[in-house]
Amino acid sequence: MAIHNNREQYLCKSISNLNPKQWNLIYSLKNNDKYIIVKEDNNLGGCILLCDTYIRHGVIEHPGNTQVYKLLSQQQANNHQ
Repeated sequence: MAIHNNREQYLCKSISNLNPKQWNLIYSLKNNDKYIIVKEDNNLGGCILLCDTYIRHGVIEHPGNTQVYKLLSQQQANNHQ
């Protein structure tokens, strides 16, 4: 318990590379149904996408990839439950 309490004094708060206007934009988009903010691959930071684009890419790149996924018949699906 003492280690946990002492740990906080050594943690440095990271400095943001965003200015206040950029933070305000992010906060305003937080509850927006048209856009989504996602973490980008390869530690490139955040990314703002249209929700439709995000969903379309998610379907194409994952379940829509026939090299990775295959369509099961109803019977095959029931057997795997």
